[in-house]
Amino acid sequence: MNQDTQTHCNSVARKGKHITFSERQQIERWLREKKSITQIALLLDRNRVTIYREVKRGSVMQLKHDLTVHYAYCAQFA
Repeated sequence: MNQDTQTHCNSVARKGKHITFSERQQIERWLREKKSITQIALLLDRNRVTIYREVKRGSVMQLKHDLTVHYAYCAQFA
């Protein structure tokens, strides 16, 4: 076995790229427009799971005027 050859390496470049702030703003707007995760993924040319994880990570708890709690995606928080 050649010692110069590495069989397992953790420094492989990622296939994708990070979601930009402008993309996060678009996600926020499209979610307010009631677009689905699948539709948003197609519009951004991203994997559906990537968008799902981004929405989950960037969701914040908000209080409505009647003091009920709901979660909404916030681009600035994400």
